[in-house]
Amino acid sequence: MKIDKRRNTTKEKLMENAALLFAEKGYDAVSIRDITGKTNVSPASFYNHFSSKNHLLEQVYDYYQEQIIGPVERSIDLEGMLQQHGIRGFLNKLVRMMYETEHDVKLMAYSRIIAIEQYKNKTAAKIVQKARNHSRKLMVEIFTSMQKLKMIAIESPEAIADIFSYMLTGVAADYYYHRYVLKKSPAKILELYTTQIRSFCTYVLKIREENNA
Repeated sequence: MKIDKRRNTTKEKLMENAALLFAEKGYDAVSIRDITGKTNVSPASFYNHFSSKNHLLEQVYDYYQEQIIGPVERSIDLEGMLQQHGIRGFLNKLVRMMYETEHDVKLMAYSRIIAIEQYKNKTAAKIVQKARNHSRKLMVEIFTSMQKLKMIAIESPEAIADIFSYMLTGVAADYYYHRYVLKKSPAKILELYTTQIRSFCTYVLKIREENNA
């Protein structure tokens, strides 16, 4: 089947421009005509790709998950990195890899609007839940690998993954608050996260200090 590259490009441009407009003006203040005007296409072109503005919002999540987050996750060799860095070192490295995506302006614009809209927009709330489920799945894989390598003695990787995921969610909220509301460097938040990882490993996973942490 021949792929229509122009159609794919138009769809991507619509999503990218929508994310920037949403972050700049707010989701409710942006119309479909605003999006198509910034993209230099007709409103009819918009409906070739999306049934509504909410549908576009969902598609943007899938796009960034596949194009940006996905490659980062697929590059992670869980068992190899755990053996190389130890548990603390691995968890610290994992989080820093995740936050490196903040250099993508469009992704950060989208993340910001989703964080704001999740409390009043059902589609945004659904996207947040989808992202949390995806994160939890990754965390279960991580702690299952630790258990398989006999690095930790736990009965339920799923339960530990839930605890760690909620901690990660809290840190992420603080990170975005400092980054976008206070307009301050989030470096201190990442430092705090390092301290929390140390406590998590000591009091939850019950492991001692590691030489390669």
